[in-house]
Amino acid sequence: MYRYLVSNEKDALRLKDESEQKEVVGSYEEVVKAIRHSIIGEDITVAGSGLPLETRGRKMLYTDYTASGRGVAMVEDFMTNEVLPMYGNTHTVSSGTARQTTCFRQEARSIIKNYYKCSFEDALIFTGNGATGATATFINLLRRTKAFTNPSKIREEDRWGSIKCTACTTTFKNDKLFRAHVATKAHHDAVEQRVHLQHTATPYKGCMLLVDPMSHHSSILPYRELASEDPSFYCVETVAIDRKKGHLCTKDLAALLARCEEEKLKPVAAFAAASNVTGISVDTAAINTLVHEHGGVVMWDLAAVAGHMKVDMNPAPIGGKGDPSFDFAVVSPHKLLGGPGCVGLFFAKKKHLTNEVPCTVGGGIVHYVSPTSHSYIDNHEEREEAGTPNIVGCIKAGVVYRMHSMLDGNMLHRKETELLELLTGKLAHHPGIEILGSHCDARKVGILSFNILYDKNLYLHYNFATVLLNDLFGIQVRGGCACAGPYAQWLLGMNTEQVDWYDNILRTTGLEVLRPGFVRTGVHFTMTEEEVDTIAKAILWIADNGWKLLGAYTYHEESGEWEYANHQYDEGRKWISALTPATMLKRESIYARHPVMDIQKMLEEADNLVKVIYTPMHITLNKVVDDKLKGVDEWIFFATPGDFVYSVRKVLGDVKSVKDWTGIVPTTEHGRKTCWRVLTKVGVKRAHEEAPEEVVPVTPKAKKQKKNHVLHGVHIPKSLRALVGDAIRTYNMINAGDKILVGLSGGKDSMVLLHVLLAIQRVSPVKFEVGAATVNPMTPEYDPTPLIQYVRGLGVEFTMLSQPLIELAKEKMDARRPSICSFCSRMKRGMLYSHMRKGGYNVLALGQHADDIVESFLMSLFHNGVMTTMKANYVIQQGDIRVIRPLINVREKVTAQVAKENALPLIQDNCPACFAAPKERHRIKVLLSGQEAEHPNIFPIILKAIKPLIAVSETDRDPTRKPDEDDELIDQQAEESLQPCSSGTCPA
Repeated sequence: MYRYLVSNEKDALRLKDESEQKEVVGSYEEVVKAIRHSIIGEDITVAGSGLPLETRGRKMLYTDYTASGRGVAMVEDFMTNEVLPMYGNTHTVSSGTARQTTCFRQEARSIIKNYYKCSFEDALIFTGNGATGATATFINLLRRTKAFTNPSKIREEDRWGSIKCTACTTTFKNDKLFRAHVATKAHHDAVEQRVHLQHTATPYKGCMLLVDPMSHHSSILPYRELASEDPSFYCVETVAIDRKKGHLCTKDLAALLARCEEEKLKPVAAFAAASNVTGISVDTAAINTLVHEHGGVVMWDLAAVAGHMKVDMNPAPIGGKGDPSFDFAVVSPHKLLGGPGCVGLFFAKKKHLTNEVPCTVGGGIVHYVSPTSHSYIDNHEEREEAGTPNIVGCIKAGVVYRMHSMLDGNMLHRKETELLELLTGKLAHHPGIEILGSHCDARKVGILSFNILYDKNLYLHYNFATVLLNDLFGIQVRGGCACAGPYAQWLLGMNTEQVDWYDNILRTTGLEVLRPGFVRTGVHFTMTEEEVDTIAKAILWIADNGWKLLGAYTYHEESGEWEYANHQYDEGRKWISALTPATMLKRESIYARHPVMDIQKMLEEADNLVKVIYTPMHITLNKVVDDKLKGVDEWIFFATPGDFVYSVRKVLGDVKSVKDWTGIVPTTEHGRKTCWRVLTKVGVKRAHEEAPEEVVPVTPKAKKQKKNHVLHGVHIPKSLRALVGDAIRTYNMINAGDKILVGLSGGKDSMVLLHVLLAIQRVSPVKFEVGAATVNPMTPEYDPTPLIQYVRGLGVEFTMLSQPLIELAKEKMDARRPSICSFCSRMKRGMLYSHMRKGGYNVLALGQHADDIVESFLMSLFHNGVMTTMKANYVIQQGDIRVIRPLINVREKVTAQVAKENALPLIQDNCPACFAAPKERHRIKVLLSGQEAEHPNIFPIILKAIKPLIAVSETDRDPTRKPDEDDELIDQQAEESLQPCSSGTCPA
């Protein structure tokens, strides 16, 4: 086996001292500053529609991240310099370009899955057109699987890429061997038996599609259309809005789920994790748990939340109970910083992908096609990506998430929360600004929507306010309903009758300007407090003075757009057709850059503008014509240029110019008033039947357990405790007064080990202490921080030991022995030993189980010609610490089942050093699985045969070595044989 220079506690401590002396690369603020300066167009100016301002153009301040992110130079440079030079079509690896492009795309998939803390049970499918394209894939999946009511698939993929036949409980190395197995008689017999058992279960009579009005249209309309296609099977129910929280009502959701059980309907929910109007977010884990309790699945739209906070696809159970994991989710990476041009993302639990035919059929996903028949590949992800995908968009998504993974997600969200509170605080007290959802008591992400009053009865049109923010201040916001019509209607205080009336008016008149809406802005982690202050002061100026510019603007009733009356549409426009060989050679930006103007200067110019705009040189009041909306007065919610002229002439008479605004106040000639008003407090019921009563949290039903088998809400089966107890006695693992430290990775084995030891500690006559420690390698792919609260909640002393192991490996690892896995393994041991000595621990408990022991034995035998394996109990070379493995008699499937049944909060361990599965260990697992199918008792037999190797007292030792040194070396070599790099090559 390979040894490395860094192999013990002494080396680990030495590197720790050296790492602490190294220069810090940069603080969070410095990293964000570097990213901000890398935003493409960060310093350009936008045209002001030809307004007669003293300074033409304004430096752009982009706040529309809810709609789309911005390009980032470091991302585009990587794509230009690293990806595109070696670009080639995928679906082959025979050529250099195709191989490199395929590797880029596979790595991108792994990076994104790591970012969202996916496990091997999660599939990530690249789709087109953002979340809408991903939703279309989900709709096709509903069609193919009849809403997941058909029998489950017999194919199950494990973390190593092996394929398990769930009907025969046999594992195969790859899909080819699995296909060969499927053709056997034994398999057909097993499947027939399974189908017979499934048919005895009560079938679903249909499917209830649950949607919430807070969702984007893309998460509502497809389900309505699906139900219209097959109304005998599908029905759509809209979950009521909780008027106090501003999001879906969990009490109403629970009632609908109960109805599904009564009517034998499969519940399929499609919800938004956050509103793209108000930023109000929901507790996705709690809702997942609730829906799963009733046998349903949830499809989450993460488009509005993914750019503001990190999402965990496999969060820890609430109170240690239930299943809060995500079934499905769609994401629009183009909304992230650096994301324009990225594809959409569709996450799915592989267990739900039971469709025999891919959602979209085409080239690149077939196994074989003959003149009369065809078959498809089985890989859960690749089979749903027919044709030539947007390869560049897939890779770019990986690059974007790699950049975002370098940021502290919690600090990012905290920063945006502070900026949002700062902006909201500056606007909330102005009587002319109405913030949508301000009455709701709920968690929010960095999105804010508002309307501005003209007087007490009418608003400034949202597109008028939007164009003023652009023309006067360069601020980029968005006006409209944000593609969230039902939710916007509730926020705007519209009742059902008004909703129907506007629907009829818009259908029959074509007057788009009458569509109710609002202005949407937002904050972003790259913004400074000065920029947020600029946004606030600009909005406040418009709330006070914006109405004075109504006479200088005109609107298009068919489109609803507003513009400066003297504006030439093509002024300042850029043209694709302007691209010529000469301009290509220049490689210079066509956008103007001007010195940054502070907000005070812009406010002064805006004040001056209203003093000079209504003069013969610019706009004369007698030429303002406003006769575009005759006959629809009761539906006009906004002030028009005619209202402005009336306000002026009411004070000054029939004048052409205005220089002095004394005494002029906004008013209307006929006392018009809007028929709806922004909902600013909890009041009468509005549209969509929001629940009037306070929401009562629904907790999952707990399974009844025998009291003496449960500790800290975790049930440890008697059979498991017996196996561990037998191992402890056989190998004399625990003695009176021992202080045991559990090496806790957060995986299923170490978590089960911790709970088993706690259960044994409670009843054992031998008194011992239990603590835990986790080694954090400080990589963005592995986040063990949730363990801190969980383990300490068990009453266990817990320590997080952090070291940048991957970075240290790059500097300190022996180039002649290139295995990062072994390097990390020995570094972790050294860190644990050091901590144990400081804390007074004398026993280190590790979570290797029976499968690990047998696999280690075979790998050592096959590759090294040595009969060794990991030890049950031995003393390290220094003589002060023992290492024990209490799970040595326990099968991996047992720990997996216990972790699943108790919904333990597992941490996904995604190593960044290697994206490939450990192929040799994978082969041994498959070999053992095949033998176990023929010889069910093979594991107990092998364990019995190698018992002398497991027990140190009976192991033959090298007489030239000290006993303890020999034991420790053999154990470390056996443990390292299970690492991905054990074959001697490491892709890192």
